[in-house]
Amino acid sequence: MDSDLTAERCDLLLDRLSQTKGPIWILMHDYPDPDCLAAALGMLCLVTNAGNDAWIVYGGGMGRPANKAMAGLLQMPIHLLGKTAVPDPEGVILVDTQPGTGNNSLDDGHVVLFVLDHHVDREPENNGQYRDIRPEYGSTSTLLYEYLRYSKASYDASVATALALGILTDTDGLARDATPYDIDAYSALLPMVDLDVLRKVLRPPLSDDYFIMLNRALRRAVRYGEAIVSNVGEVPEPDLLSEVSELLLRNKGCAWALATGIYNGRAYFSLRICPPRKNAAPIIQATVGDEGHGGGHAVAAGGVIIPVDKNPERAALEAIQRFLAYVGVDAVSERSICPAE
Repeated sequence: MDSDLTAERCDLLLDRLSQTKGPIWILMHDYPDPDCLAAALGMLCLVTNAGNDAWIVYGGGMGRPANKAMAGLLQMPIHLLGKTAVPDPEGVILVDTQPGTGNNSLDDGHVVLFVLDHHVDREPENNGQYRDIRPEYGSTSTLLYEYLRYSKASYDASVATALALGILTDTDGLARDATPYDIDAYSALLPMVDLDVLRKVLRPPLSDDYFIMLNRALRRAVRYGEAIVSNVGEVPEPDLLSEVSELLLRNKGCAWALATGIYNGRAYFSLRICPPRKNAAPIIQATVGDEGHGGGHAVAAGGVIIPVDKNPERAALEAIQRFLAYVGVDAVSERSICPAE
């Protein structure tokens, strides 16, 4: 489903590409999920079809099994900054993230060519000025599909499979915040999708370390009325916390699930909310406070605190108290959901 807005914004991007002769970075957020990975691969396809040289880059890590499986099975050409050599960019395109969010490795010296995202708009007054931010969409992958369709850029089964995965995962199988745009995009992509890859990404193999982390998270999970919190401690990668919060939200009667963990001296947070409540982004902002950065969708959000004058464990504990106060639950009512035997 192409819209007038898609045509207008895609033309802006193509015009920007025609004026750029040097290397382009397609920058993901530091811990890319399937929607971010798919959007980056789709953008790479569009940019190279326009005749530009581009590299997909990110600056963090990848710990969640589905993310690693997707990148590996689709042989995605992604480059970790500082680990693999990429040329300095003439310009940067951000996908599934924005300048100023604190979750990407955009340098102050980089020229931003374009921003494509579906999270809450950080600069609504500038939307349309080489930016396309549409929080009403269920995924950034849907936007990329519309751009590819409008521009008539050719793409293969790997791109189609990636975009389908991005749509499915960010809309919880089209059951959460999916719009007619997302459904139409997924339906159009499905004939080209590699269903075997789709299955393997959605049900990836899990290591012993994963279950050790999950066991610790469950044993540390505490229920406060309708809220549940797990202070996991040290984690192998921050994006694993989203696995914890998603699982904890399934606890009967739970409305809010917060998982927090420590990685490289920083406190990371993952929040999930049970509909019809739709206020994850402001809750995570209140949780991380002035010390951190946070953002997300209506029912899913993440954040990080980079402590200056305290250790990350203390920062995490203080943030948990801010979270409990914000959602208005009684901290005195705490009970462990997996008490020690």
